[in-house]
Amino acid sequence: MSSRTVGLAGAAAALALGFSAICAAQETPGAATTTMRPMSSALAPITQAMLDGAGKESKNWLHSNGSYEQTRYYPGKQLNTENVARLKPAFVFQTAVLESMETAPIVDNGVMFLTTSFNHVYAIDAATGEEFWHYKHKLGPIVTVCCGNNNRGVAISEGKLYMGTIDAKLVALDAKTGKLLWETQIADPDKGRHQRRRIRRSRLPQGVRRQRRQAPVDVLQHPRQGARRRVG
Repeated sequence: MSSRTVGLAGAAAALALGFSAICAAQETPGAATTTMRPMSSALAPITQAMLDGAGKESKNWLHSNGSYEQTRYYPGKQLNTENVARLKPAFVFQTAVLESMETAPIVDNGVMFLTTSFNHVYAIDAATGEEFWHYKHKLGPIVTVCCGNNNRGVAISEGKLYMGTIDAKLVALDAKTGKLLWETQIADPDKGRHQRRRIRRSRLPQGVRRQRRQAPVDVLQHPRQGARRRVG
């Protein structure tokens, strides 16, 4: 084996170990919430009536796709064809997770809730990017994840946030403080099949059943079960 081949192999191994270390560092050993500043007094509990009428709401963004119709249409009039070219970045928010993001932020009266890989949740000021709090979910054993360690964001209702996790749990957080209120196991991540499916209505508390489309759960693929398949 040539010295060049050995060198390349060593570099590849070092890169793989480094990437594994980064991922391991981002999987928190215990559920924890850190608070950076007091929550905005403008944050308001989101009622079922507000969720029902979200498609006509221009102040907030209460569903991952805008409304129960899932059209992603924003009815606001502040942006139009004449001024859209003058848009420019207002801030850049850096998360603590160096991984892909496939989240749809929720905005409640100027407070933005967003998620990252490994089921971290952030509450930030939607105007300035300043952080209010950061929740880190304690993950159980993960055997295989298809398509990244992602989730689709949180659902919001009556002062609480709901998130499906990649270890097949449903967690509820206090929207004001980010503290964990409860969590429940809704599937067995070690059963083998991979499904990125929507939480069923029957599994949600009464107040958030209408938001079942906003909180997908990743159920993990086990190596012994053969090829992965994706549903939903």
